Amino acid sequence: YNIAHAMLSMPGSSNADKVKEIENLVRLWGVLKPAKILPQAEAQECHDNASAMSGELARAYHSESAKTKNPETLAYAEKLYKVYLEVFPDAEDFASTQYFYAELLWSRAESEKNPRLATDMWEAAANEFTEVVKTNKVDAKLKKESAYAAVLGWKNALNVDPRAKQEVADENKEGGKELEKKPEPQPIPEREQKMIAAFDVYIKYITDPKDPERVGMKFMKANIYRRYGHFDESTPILQDILDHHRDHETAEFAANLLLDQYN
Repeated sequence: YNIAHAMLSMPGSSNADKVKEIENLVRLWGVLKPAKILPQAEAQECHDNASAMSGELARAYHSESAKTKNPETLAYAEKLYKVYLEVFPDAEDFASTQYFYAELLWSRAESEKNPRLATDMWEAAANEFTEVVKTNKVDAKLKKESAYAAVLGWKNALNVDPRAKQEVADENKEGGKELEKKPEPQPIPEREQKMIAAFDVYIKYITDPKDPERVGMKFMKANIYRRYGHFDESTPILQDILDHHRDHETAEFAANLLLDQYN
């Protein structure tokens, strides 16, 4: 802690040097488990120093990057958030820090110009927002926002992924043909499977049956199953929308898709 504290105030020390020493401090606590070696008072002091220094500086870098739009500062905040969440799962502010970390990953994905890197970053943001929901310690408003952000993150990952775009192009070439027989179910790509999992998280944790977004998640889930010929999975979902949410904006689409499937 003294080394890390000295690095913060040392003239000429870079942000990279500061972050490295704080990472060392936090990992020292996480790996060596001083609580098993030191007397309780000293162990608690070690815990509190490592927790406060990493958590507070992560937020400071995050706040600064929001003003300066400096990707390097954002990357420092990401490192500190990550190590903090790995080592202090019992922290009182764990849930809020997890949410801030997910927001940071979202910001990095938004600013990334390389399509393949952006795909990975959107995936990371979607995964972290899913973890926020599953941790289930944020308030209802943030939980709903996180569940929705997880779905949008996967949607964005698919939209910028050149491999997914090629699959859609190939599918469109095959479109418009009259089917002579029921198509065989095709394997659902991994990212689409993860997007279905994100829909399921939203549907499980956001339980208001009248929530319009929840109905929309059901429709999009059914549509992925339909696109890959999994009609046994898509049909009951589309039918449920018609039975219980006939006024929803997706109901007419659900009816048309059902007709196509029956044909």
